[in-house]
Amino acid sequence: MRLLTARELVVATRTPAVPFAGLVVMGLSTAFVVAWAPGVPMLAPMSLYDQTLAVQWVVLAVVLPWTAVRSSPMDRADAVGLLTALTRLSPGSAVLAKILGSFGVSIVVILAGLPALVLAQQAAAVPMFGVLVDLLLLAGLALLVAVSSTASILIARDGLRAWLSASVIVFGVMLPIAAWTRHVSSLGLFSSAAGAAGTLGLCSMARSLISSHAD
Repeated sequence: MRLLTARELVVATRTPAVPFAGLVVMGLSTAFVVAWAPGVPMLAPMSLYDQTLAVQWVVLAVVLPWTAVRSSPMDRADAVGLLTALTRLSPGSAVLAKILGSFGVSIVVILAGLPALVLAQQAAAVPMFGVLVDLLLLAGLALLVAVSSTASILIARDGLRAWLSASVIVFGVMLPIAAWTRHVSSLGLFSSAAGAAGTLGLCSMARSLISSHAD
């Protein structure tokens, strides 16, 4: 499984999607901090840090599905079936390897926004511990994106459909939560739960999914 995960990461390093996405996240987040310090008045009483974090959630929710699909090998279910035969891995392990590779790519893009968060944290006098907690919550979004993009790639006929499908899944999970609560912690926890449930479900269905495409 480590070999397939490494394959996903190697392919990602050879595509321009990851550095481009990182620059977009870093640029938009930093521009917001510089242009709107000490914060957008209409969003008061949210601090500059909270506003910057909200901006990052929106930007990442848009950018990460595209990045995950563009940087991942377009292995449909039949191709994954061939990989399992070559590596002697179970279908669930092969799918999990793809999810882990996509998760790692998403984490790299998320970390590109860290400098802007630190700038906002310094300006708003927020404890650094809070920044670390928020990064962990963003990892929940990364997991949700990873499983959504992997499922979409396995089923979709091309990259465009996979990207659109992954985006619909991510926003389909996030929007109801955002409408129910404005707390970022809740959004992160629910995204983590949805990502974990999706990972378990997709890995358990991998064998039947591959068999149906093989037929």
